[in-house]
Amino acid sequence: MKAWKHRGVWFAVIACLAIIAGDWFLLCPHSWFSSKWSGSGYWGAKPRVLIAVSRTDGALAVSIRDHGTVRVYTDYQDRSLRPISEGVFDADPAWDSSYARLAYVSFGTDGQTVLRIADLRDGSDKAVLKEPLMCQPLWCQDGRSMLFMKNRLNMRSILCSLDLATGTVTPIAKTPVIKPQAWTLLADGDRIAYINYGSVWLKSMRGGTEQRLPIDVGVPCTVAGSPDGRFLFVCDRLSIEEKRGLLVDLETYEVEIVAERYIRYAWWSPSGKRLAIANRFDTDVFEVSLSSKCGSRVRYVTTLKGIGVCWRSDSSLVLIRPDMVTPHRLEEIDLVSGSSVTLYPEAAESESGK
Repeated sequence: MKAWKHRGVWFAVIACLAIIAGDWFLLCPHSWFSSKWSGSGYWGAKPRVLIAVSRTDGALAVSIRDHGTVRVYTDYQDRSLRPISEGVFDADPAWDSSYARLAYVSFGTDGQTVLRIADLRDGSDKAVLKEPLMCQPLWCQDGRSMLFMKNRLNMRSILCSLDLATGTVTPIAKTPVIKPQAWTLLADGDRIAYINYGSVWLKSMRGGTEQRLPIDVGVPCTVAGSPDGRFLFVCDRLSIEEKRGLLVDLETYEVEIVAERYIRYAWWSPSGKRLAIANRFDTDVFEVSLSSKCGSRVRYVTTLKGIGVCWRSDSSLVLIRPDMVTPHRLEEIDLVSGSSVTLYPEAAESESGK
């Protein structure tokens, strides 16, 4: 009997580690994954798999695997997805505020990652930084500096800033973040919110002491700040069975449980009035109000089949539609009419056939 109890404990531990490792690989691919698995195994078996989609308020940027290579596609000009990168494994695209420059990370087989910036106005594409295990670049509001995660092999990450003029890299937070998705730049362009050691922290990019919010959380999955800077959505995991999605008011520090399930992505609409949260199979859409009504700030709107990854507008959501037979599809859903438009693979295949 004791032997079966021990086996149950070990099974639970292995399952938990598998979930964490799977989320890490899916949401933040590293060079040491890509160099070993880019052309074989599960990912190599599928001809096209959507790796990552950036959050944008207009143009779309996406990393797509196509027969052993991963390149960045965008529909910057005519809403038709076109490849802009030429590397073997390019991921984590991020727009600047003008939606004219696109930063992405190119993963090399030498264990190094290169941060590149493509200017879609003149077609230039240049490398700005080479570091081991970089991911998740994010533009600062001034357009002259960037944030990114500098990862370590012990699965902890350091938040860093990059001055594009001088090339200077500066650590932002002394406390390491356990997962790259567990941080976000708030709407004021100065404060960074991140989770570590069961606490939510705020850090100013101008320096000063880190502020610990009076909020206790479990193992973080993802963090998303609202466009108006009022709310922070936090997804955490208290145990294998207990998972939550929390809405945090950054003015009053009130916490409301929005969902009690596993959440992989969380995206705010451009106005901040809607919130989409996605797990492995479907996406729930909520409306969020500044004042609580009937004891709640959120109102459930609908559930969509697929993984929601970004908003085009308050009424238009882009989703990944997983399919066991055909390649993963990228679709745009109109929440008012219910109509949908396939962005990939049709758009990418029509372009490649020209």
